[in-house]
Amino acid sequence: MTPFLMICDADASLGSRMVLDGADVLVAKGQLVAVVGPNGAGKSSLIRAFAGLLPLTGGAVRLQGDDVSTLSARARRLEPARDRGGRPWRAVPCRR
Repeated sequence: MTPFLMICDADASLGSRMVLDGADVLVAKGQLVAVVGPNGAGKSSLIRAFAGLLPLTGGAVRLQGDDVSTLSARARRLEPARDRGGRPWRAVPCRR
């Protein structure tokens, strides 16, 4: 089965600073994933690479088996998450 979202051995730099060094992530369809780490660990860079907004210097990012670097912005757009009833999921404000 093809992973929904996959990043394999990804390397990326911003200027002379390496922000991803051999990153590997597999996300199955319907799986929830949290990206956590200290400041400067590369969390935002990883998300930007998944979205095709950060060019890789090595490795690949695949969305449903397709290399994101070859997809248009429209093709990279995902449908909103849905609840079990099929309704679009919406954030609920916290009550204090």
